[in-house]
Amino acid sequence: MGFYFNDIQSVTSMPLNLWTHAAFVFDVSNRQQSIYVNGVLNQQRTASSALKNAIGNFTVGTNEHVRTPNNYFQGYLDQLSINRRAKSSCEILDTATLAGYFKFDVDSCLVDSGPNGVMTKASNYLIISGHKNQAISFSGAPMSYFQASGFTGLGMSNRSFSITFRIQPQILSGTLVHLSTSSLGTGSQCFPLLGFASNGAIVAQILTKNSTVAAVTGPILPLSSTWIEIVQTWSSTNGLKLYVNNTLVSSVAVSTFLGSETTPNYLTLGNCLNGRDACVNGSIDAPGPFTGAIDDWRIYNRELNSNDICTLYSS
Repeated sequence: MGFYFNDIQSVTSMPLNLWTHAAFVFDVSNRQQSIYVNGVLNQQRTASSALKNAIGNFTVGTNEHVRTPNNYFQGYLDQLSINRRAKSSCEILDTATLAGYFKFDVDSCLVDSGPNGVMTKASNYLIISGHKNQAISFSGAPMSYFQASGFTGLGMSNRSFSITFRIQPQILSGTLVHLSTSSLGTGSQCFPLLGFASNGAIVAQILTKNSTVAAVTGPILPLSSTWIEIVQTWSSTNGLKLYVNNTLVSSVAVSTFLGSETTPNYLTLGNCLNGRDACVNGSIDAPGPFTGAIDDWRIYNRELNSNDICTLYSS
């Protein structure tokens, strides 16, 4: 971040051919300069003087005061934004890692409330009273589902992720979250991330590098009016974990995740659509439509830790 010889530089180099989220913050109240990389504070210092800025053009991709050929940026930029305030570290972490956030409230029932505004569609659903305001309810019909697309991170091998939501099941069977490269629930890679085993126990799973499914099995959820928080996390360091109501109920040490390496990638909520017979289903013995309600669905491009999960559960 250059302030005319009053600069700050990150302590790590940007990787080539990978999307990286970068944030630069200047707090005028204390002259603090900060650089965040993928939502994490990377470097911080106090500027020796106030920011000296003036009205003028805002140029992206080149520096007119640097000699050719070093004055041009070569690569891709996306979602550039400028805010006239110093954002907090929590805001920056969410912007960098919250891939999708669906509240299912009446005024924006199918809208992504996260920073990316991903595309969505749905069929044969109802909006009902939820854990927070409203929730989406699935009838168990063959084409009852909600789908979001554009999850680049889930198409990349060995990239950490987390999925969270509140659930109120009516029947303990079917698919809760299904990942595919086709909007039909099929494609070059497709499998259910969350669903139910034949005995009604909740299951979380991933596809590993050798195309086998690694799964963890949780408890049999109660059929009641109570909203239950479900969290699935995966990272190469800590493996696959399943939390129910802020409690770690099952985990397995699995160090690889096989991404499709293609885009777009689709997440289907409450169904697997045509993926029932065309996909690797693992421990979810009867994939298909889910009957029940889901609220506050979030997808992260990072592994949530126990403090994150506690905060979500308490909110």
